[in-house]
Amino acid sequence: MADTMRRHKVLRTAIRSERGVPYPYRLPLTEDHGLQVVAGGSPDPGHRLRELLAQPFDLAQDPPFRAHLVPTGPEKHLLALAPTTGRPTPSP
Repeated sequence: MADTMRRHKVLRTAIRSERGVPYPYRLPLTEDHGLQVVAGGSPDPGHRLRELLAQPFDLAQDPPFRAHLVPTGPEKHLLALAPTTGRPTPSP
């Protein structure tokens, strides 16, 4: 995942704003922007996956997608890729 993000800079580009004008901002390449391995197995991996995918994106701070590796059993995992919709998430 890190190699892909290194080659494709758009995958680590956030959208920031200055005086109301949006501009692209390239995030530094770090381990946090690669594949996130979810710790421990869950009795309901689908529920855990829905929780991960429901987390809002901060377009000014986050890359335009997230990748999670969710354990589903011994030596079995589910890879989930979550792209941002580009729309702001309403505040609670």
